[in-house]
Amino acid sequence: MDYIALAERMGVDREKAIYAYRRLNGGYFMRLYYAKPPTMYKLHDWPSYYLKASKHFPKLGDKGYNEAVQVLITLDVVSILGTSSVLENKPLQEQKIRDHVRETFSLIKREAEVKSLYPFPEMGEVRITQDFFSFINDLVKKRREEDSADPLTYLTDMAYESDVMENLRKERPWARTISRKDSLRALMLSEKLEEFINSKRVEIFYIVGQRTGYIDRAILDYGIRGGIAKLVEEGERALKGETDQFGRELLRIIEAVREVSNYLK
Repeated sequence: MDYIALAERMGVDREKAIYAYRRLNGGYFMRLYYAKPPTMYKLHDWPSYYLKASKHFPKLGDKGYNEAVQVLITLDVVSILGTSSVLENKPLQEQKIRDHVRETFSLIKREAEVKSLYPFPEMGEVRITQDFFSFINDLVKKRREEDSADPLTYLTDMAYESDVMENLRKERPWARTISRKDSLRALMLSEKLEEFINSKRVEIFYIVGQRTGYIDRAILDYGIRGGIAKLVEEGERALKGETDQFGRELLRIIEAVREVSNYLK
């Protein structure tokens, strides 16, 4: 099942569902589902993705469209909280879903009022049916495969596609011939590795947060926005030497990046 089919099952007109889906760029579920590792990094701007569509709020606030928006936001919240709940083997609490949906609509309202946009999408009755839960399974499968893989594979890809590497290609012609698998070593050879690690440290926090389950526990305990803030806070603390399970894994991965990058080893 996809969002359009879900919306129709919830009584939303198909064309209105398609309009809402397009204006909100598919919502967060689709961003997560198609994301490159680390998947959960796509939540870093939660919930601003909805707010970027503010120019469409007046139409999205109309009857029928409003309900389509609500289904999409509810789907996103259910899939995010549900994935963390399954991975942490904890029950999914419906009240937390409703609280997140309510908070998101409050932010939409604030954005609309600041920009004098009327009408705007408003929260209605939150109906959660079994149809929502198949989306959780999709993200759980993706996360389990991703989190069990070697993180250096993802960091190698990140290095190859990074701005630091792109600048290196411009500065040094030989770097243009570097293969993806040698990208970390090229950065080390050019004394750019630490710059890369620093520029990607937040994404590395997410890699570690997923592998240790820290981000899932934080989201369940503090909410999506609060959990993300805790993850970044914990990552910065770990870099300063304050270690726990999360910090030790973070430092281990960073050290592994340095080791594999060393041409002389």
